[in-house]
Amino acid sequence: AFALSMLHVLLNELELYDANFLQQRTNAPYLVGRDGRYVREPASGKPMIYDAADQKAKVYDDPTLKGPAITGAGEAGRPAFELLREHVAKYPPEKTEEITTIPAKTVRRIAREFGQAATIGSSITIDGVELPSRPACVDWAKGPQGHKHGFHQSWPLKLLNMAVGAVNVPGGILSTSAAGNSPFNWWPKGGTDGLLEEGGHLLALAHPKAFPGRTPTTPVRLDLLELFPLASHSHTLLPITAQNPERYGLPYQIEVLLHTPNNSLLGSFGDVKMVEKFYQSIPFVAGFAVELNETNLFDDIVLPFPSYLERFDFIGVEFLIPPCGKDDWFWQIRQPVVEAPQGIRAPQEVVMEIAERIGVLGDLYRIFNHGFRLKEPYALQPGHRYAIAEVIDRMTRCWFGEGHDLKWFRENGLIRIPREVNEAYIGPFIDARVPIYLEHFLQRGEELKNVVTQMGLPWDLSDYQPLSDWSPCPSYEAVRNGDYDFIAVHYKFPHVYGGFGNENPLIDEICERADSYSVLVNAEAARKKGIHDGEEVWVESPANKIRVRVKLTQCIHPQAVGIGGHFGHWSQGMPIARGKGVNFNSLLPTDLEHIDKISTALDHCVEVRLYK
Repeated sequence: AFALSMLHVLLNELELYDANFLQQRTNAPYLVGRDGRYVREPASGKPMIYDAADQKAKVYDDPTLKGPAITGAGEAGRPAFELLREHVAKYPPEKTEEITTIPAKTVRRIAREFGQAATIGSSITIDGVELPSRPACVDWAKGPQGHKHGFHQSWPLKLLNMAVGAVNVPGGILSTSAAGNSPFNWWPKGGTDGLLEEGGHLLALAHPKAFPGRTPTTPVRLDLLELFPLASHSHTLLPITAQNPERYGLPYQIEVLLHTPNNSLLGSFGDVKMVEKFYQSIPFVAGFAVELNETNLFDDIVLPFPSYLERFDFIGVEFLIPPCGKDDWFWQIRQPVVEAPQGIRAPQEVVMEIAERIGVLGDLYRIFNHGFRLKEPYALQPGHRYAIAEVIDRMTRCWFGEGHDLKWFRENGLIRIPREVNEAYIGPFIDARVPIYLEHFLQRGEELKNVVTQMGLPWDLSDYQPLSDWSPCPSYEAVRNGDYDFIAVHYKFPHVYGGFGNENPLIDEICERADSYSVLVNAEAARKKGIHDGEEVWVESPANKIRVRVKLTQCIHPQAVGIGGHFGHWSQGMPIARGKGVNFNSLLPTDLEHIDKISTALDHCVEVRLYK
């Protein structure tokens, strides 16, 4: 709602937007008919644009197109941008104030400051190349994404950057490692309707694409990806479908699971009781482990995982989020500085042996060669087993030439390749438009409706619309109706990463000294309930009830409870972290009513009661 109101202020009240970017780099000028679909040329099926210079409609890629219109209307249709402006007008700041408690004048001030800071029309020259300069952008992470309607909570934030042209240009939001010229050429590419379709990946192992999406079908996967045609992954569904796979037409269950040394039980899903049942339903589970965490408690076989001081790893653009801007590309080889204890093997070699034993080693090599771009004579050959050092040696020589083998990296540490301007700020160099109007949502929604109707499966299709609306989460309604007192939200600490951190004694000490294990509650809201700083109270959600220690503060909304970090361990293999803090995910109801039907995100705000 906040972003939609900012868009309204920028587009309608201030008329402060980058018209040239919208005309040339987005589908803002695409004409839309009364049915919400593009107006298409009958012969080619291509979307049409009204050329104000020649006063007639043309296909979007007509070389004579001079003045793409993004406002106005005619018999042929209305520009997508005009529909967006009309749509966001439903969200004046006064409405957002009712929803969020943010004063309307504050919304207007932030929108105005954001639009002015973008300096629309300005440019900057870098290495002799003139580029748009847009020193303002909106960035976000799990907060807006983790909701039942998470996609449409996040998309308006993207639109704010598009509205001022602050996308992949200096000062704006930048894609990380989406394009490069060396050691290979990898670039985003346009596709259907001239819109961005390939995101750009150094490795040929991209996620399924959100555009144009996939045709929904009756599921064959236990994660129901076929029913989420616009999602890039859907593992969140596994504990849900495992309860009754027949309900989704699936005649099987997972029989074998091999997992990495993460802690999926606490970090990848919600309701822990449901997730435990999911793991218990799998006949055989094996997993790598750095420490015996809660997920490893379900393993039939635990495979020790070497620490970063004991193993080889190929590290570079696709394995880390590199710095944005003009910093160099870099690749390095993590090398063991001590020998691993007896019995600990390189995980890659373990996987190769498993693949050989079950007869799929050749298939594994085929996927590896494709994904990591290994060509002859460096490609892994069927019928041969490789030590991890040999695999990395082949990769480095294939990527960087014979002069840069593993020995070279051992002596030199890393290789740096200067990043060119078109790699650092890719926006002006991409031959594709980005969408402000999601026309393909309509088609995918209709197709999905047919599938779930045939399956007799109730399914919320309300988010399959081309323009975003604000829709409340279940927790918002529960608190507004008085059924619960607060909405619990999760936040991160700079000193804790994932579920590993606080087993480290130094990190645990920081958590203790910073009071990271406590739950944040607004001081005035706590006073009304007779709760004092440092007291232990119950936090109860529809999924779980946990005893917590509270920390009172003015730095949190009166209707929110803040739970930080990834704590709440009970495994005996984590004696330092055990019994400290709260596992936020365990409070989350996990069912289809709490899943975003576009992205598969699990709703990460949950209604709770707080009492002694």
